[in-house]
Amino acid sequence: MHSHCNTMSLVPKIVNVEEHRARIAAAVWRVVSDRGLDAVSLRSVASEAKVSMGQVQHYFASKDDLLYAGVKYSYGLIDQHVEQRLAESEGSPREVMLAILTVLVGEEPVVRDAIRVNIAFAARTQNEPRIQDLLTSGDDEIVNLCTQVLAQAQRDGRLSSDLDPVTEAQLLFGLATGLGTQVAVYGRSADQAIDVLTYHLRRLGITS
Repeated sequence: MHSHCNTMSLVPKIVNVEEHRARIAAAVWRVVSDRGLDAVSLRSVASEAKVSMGQVQHYFASKDDLLYAGVKYSYGLIDQHVEQRLAESEGSPREVMLAILTVLVGEEPVVRDAIRVNIAFAARTQNEPRIQDLLTSGDDEIVNLCTQVLAQAQRDGRLSSDLDPVTEAQLLFGLATGLGTQVAVYGRSADQAIDVLTYHLRRLGITS
């Protein structure tokens, strides 16, 4: 029995690489959210993640890789809330569009934090195509979805034939993200932002 215990103690512990990477990425996000992008360093991230600086370097070869992981984590937070809203919706294009736009307005505190972090990254990583691509990934799909819903509203006679669904979809997406920035950065009331979005949707023949 004693020999068996000694043998077991020699078995190396299995390390979940993705779990460790996710933990460090979350730490990057918290550092940026709490202290700003300038506060991101090997030491600050290691301290926040409660790991050694050597472990951070082991999983992320450069600061750019570390920042990318933080952006990806932030993007994932917003995506999680979109998925939650979609699970509560009927699944129609209109319901999906409403769910996404409502999240983008920043109704949830964690989404507001993610929006602030994303803005910080966007402002400081304009020469980093990989990060910029991640920050804008999914935007075209959202605009295309809005176009589809508005085109259907036009066919149903609820949207004026004088309006262009493609342009209106771009305006709608810009309104939602702009309201989200006002809520997350400038302290505008989320309820007020939702009211503005709802008002505009009604003008376009889309009711919630």
